[in-house]
Parts: sequence; structure tokens; C-alpha cells
Amino acid sequence: MPHNWIKSSLDLHPGRKPAHSGARRPRRAGPVLSVAGPACGHAPSPPTGPGTGRAGGLLGARGPPGLGACLPDAQVAAGGHAYLLPMVYGATQVPRTRCRRRKTKRHKAFKAVQAAFAQPPLTQRLAPPGLAEWPAWATDRVKVFQRAASAVEGRNGLLSQRHHHQRGLPQRRDRVWTVVHNCECHAADGTTPAARFFRRPVPDLFATVLCHIETLPQPRRRKHQILVTDRWSAYTWYPTRGRQVCWAHLLRDFEAMIERGGQSQAIGEGLWEQARPMFHAWHRVRDGPLSHAEFRLLMRPIRRHVARLLKAGQTCGVAKTEGVCREVCKVYEALWMCVRVEGVEPTNNAAERALRPGVLWRKGSVGTQSAHGSRFVEAMMTVVATLKQQHRNVLAYMTEVCQAAYTGAPAPALLPCATETQEGLPAVA
Repeated sequence: MPHNWIKSSLDLHPGRKPAHSGARRPRRAGPVLSVAGPACGHAPSPPTGPGTGRAGGLLGARGPPGLGACLPDAQVAAGGHAYLLPMVYGATQVPRTRCRRRKTKRHKAFKAVQAAFAQPPLTQRLAPPGLAEWPAWATDRVKVFQRAASAVEGRNGLLSQRHHHQRGLPQRRDRVWTVVHNCECHAADGTTPAARFFRRPVPDLFATVLCHIETLPQPRRRKHQILVTDRWSAYTWYPTRGRQVCWAHLLRDFEAMIERGGQSQAIGEGLWEQARPMFHAWHRVRDGPLSHAEFRLLMRPIRRHVARLLKAGQTCGVAKTEGVCREVCKVYEALWMCVRVEGVEPTNNAAERALRPGVLWRKGSVGTQSAHGSRFVEAMMTVVATLKQQHRNVLAYMTEVCQAAYTGAPAPALLPCATETQEGLPAVA
């Protein structure tokens, strides 16, 4: 499907700066029609494509009257787009411009196009009656252009409102939104500014764009790995939205609230009752019957109840319970990372299981006696825990490591692939 008509929509592009640092923006002078001339620095680019006619989009179906029998459409498009339309548009737009600098620049461009209009052989070969019909035709086309563009780029247009609220737009976003508004904003009668300008339907914008995209853009990857931790203060340096607080540790806090009695017991029992269906739903997600999207929907009322109970616990009258509720509220977003991101577990049981052999080893051997011994324990514990998660044989891997050390060969990889590690399960701590 041809897509040059999108370039035609960019000719309805507002003449404004992409951003304005001051609190007051300069007055809008209306949309700018691309012109060709020594003073403006723009080269003519007559658009073509569906709905634009053979002579180009800005020239309508056939171009100026009185020319179909004597000249080919290509010359009509070049002459009208480069000189006639900019000249007529400049005659109506320059007097309306209030900014002195812009008015001087546009007036200079208008004079240059006006002088160039009398030079081409196209105008010199026409009879006076045919040449007299040109201004009427160009005036009609300019009026259509202004009416079609005003709904998008006018003082009260949709794109103008975006400029006002965001204090200016980046240039690339400005051009993209110009095309989108011209081709996708429908009036009450179902027409778009582009359809009214070209006087015929235009192809679907997004279908045309998708036809010319080889690979669709991928979602942005996270800059940080997701850590599953307890509420130890040493983890507060990590971003909250990249962290999941262990619910197994929270259950212990809820049990302690219940044991304190009074209002604290009611708060603890309420939180415990909300944790039970959460774990039940998570086990169904882990085992397969429940999808993560359904799990996210089921968690909405539970999240609301937990937030209400934590807020009430801050004024329950029991000092320890109030302190725990305040601390949990500080990392409230980290309670639900397992809901927002698929693959994140609500507990750090995997890390606890990996550390347990080291804890028992230290208890049985009374720790290490040197720095070299500590480094050895760290390396061996890392290797064993990593290989167990990959279901690999520890003895076979260590044999390959010793053989590589004796022969001077590179050590075997501990991780199967870097990309698999990044896209696999989140890191735990």
C-alpha cells in the first residue's frame, strides 16, 4: 500500500517551536504551507498516493483549470506546489502574523515565491484567460487547507491544547501527532481533516504504518532485576518498584500482632485472612490452572483490604503493631510486585533454601579461620546453589574445572547463557 500520502499530511504542519522555556508562549500564526524559494530554505516535495490524484495531494484531482489539454500532470504539480499555492497562501497568512520576526521572514519568502511564479515557462505559455483562473482555484484549495488544519492546529485545536498543557512538544512528537490528528480525528459526519482536504477517503493510518514495519518494537526491559527480600533496612537503598517483600516474613509479623491481643489482634487476624486467599491464588498460578491476568484481577479487593487494615493498624494503640504497620506502609508498593510482574514469587523461600546448607555448615564447623577459607566457602556455596537451580551435576562440573585448571583451558561456564539468565526467574535475596 503506498504511504506517500502521510508526507502530504505533514504539509499541514504547524509552524511552531518544539518547546518553549518561558511561561508564556508566542502567539500562534496558523499552519504553515511548505514553500520553495531562496528565502525559506524548503525544497518542494509534491505528495502522491491514494486520494491525492495524479497531480499530487495539494493540487486535488487534476490541478489548475485550463491545463489538462496542454501540459502533463507532473508539470502542473511542480508549478502549483512550488509557486502558486505558497503564493496565494502567503498573501492571506502574512497579514495575520503578529510576531514581527516571523512576519518579516514570511514576507521575504512570499516575495521570493511571487517573483519566481512569473519566471517558469509554465506561466509564460498560458493564455491570459487560463492564467486568470489559477488564483481562484488556488484560493479555493488554500481555504480547504485552512479549514482542514484549523481543527487540529488552530488556536482551539486538539494539537494546540497539547502544546499549551505540556509547554511545547518535541519536534518528532509534534510531527507524529500532526499526522495522527489529521488522519484519525473524526468529525460528527465521520470525516477526517485529511479526507476533507483531499476530498476523498484516505487509507487507514495504522494499517499503512504496520505494512512498512519489518519488526514491531519490543517492550522496554527493566533496568533493575527484581529482588525478593525481607524488610531488613539494609535493602532500602534498592528501588521499591524493583523489590518484592517476602510474605512469609510478613506472616510472622501478623502472628505477632495476634499474640499482642486487643485491637492489635483484630488487625493481625484481618491481615492473616487476606494473606490466605492470596497464597491460595498464587499456588494456582504456579501450578497452572489460573493465569496471571486472572490472578491480578483476584488480587484487587485483597490489596484494598490490606491497605485499609495497615492504615487502621497505625492508630490501634499498641506501639509495636503501630510501628510495624508504618514500616510496611513505607514499602507498600513492594508487597505487590508478584502481582504486577509475572514470574515473581511472593516469598524468598528459594534464597532461604539456598542459604540453609551454609548456615548448617557454619554451625557444624564453627565458621572459617582465615580470609582464604571465607573466599572458598563463598565460591563453593555459589557454585553448588547455582548448579542445583539448573539441575546440573556438581561433581561433574568441579571435575571439568580441575581439568581446565591443569591444562590451562578456559573454565566451563557456570551459567548456560547470559540472555536466559536475564529473561529467567528474578533474582532473590
